[in-house]
Amino acid sequence: MKLDYNFVQELLTKIEEIADERTNFMFEWFYDAYPDIDHKVIFYHLKFLCDNDLCQEANGFIFDWTPKGREWLDSRKSQKY
Repeated sequence: MKLDYNFVQELLTKIEEIADERTNFMFEWFYDAYPDIDHKVIFYHLKFLCDNDLCQEANGFIFDWTPKGREWLDSRKSQKY
């Protein structure tokens, strides 16, 4: 599967919006948030976020994003296309 960096950015932005350091979000929450996108695609991109330390995950729950994730998202937002 090809990685879509725009979707990675969208997911990380969504995590930025919802993270409050108290709430955990199962991967299924993202399936509901993006009903028009295949679950395999969402899982693949969430796994990329977790594997690359862009978000904090434990036991299938995402509960925050990391300083590395903030840095990555800030760098993407500052790029001009």
